Amino acid sequence: MANTPRVTPRVPPELIDAARAAVGRPDVPVSVLVRAGLAVLAGLSLGEALRAAQARPGPKPREGAAV
Repeated sequence: MANTPRVTPRVPPELIDAARAAVGRPDVPVSVLVRAGLAVLAGLSLGEALRAAQARPGPKPREGAAV
């Protein structure tokens, strides 16, 4: 296995603050902003992208399961 350097992109805090101001939510996590930005680039509207980015992945509840 080759020793390859790990690349970690850094987003300047000014861009994060500007993105949070643009969506009107000052407490949105950076990971949600990044996923929403990628979804917008893929063709979703901003609202759809934010909903999709904030959805938590995981198993879907079964129909008829006892609560």
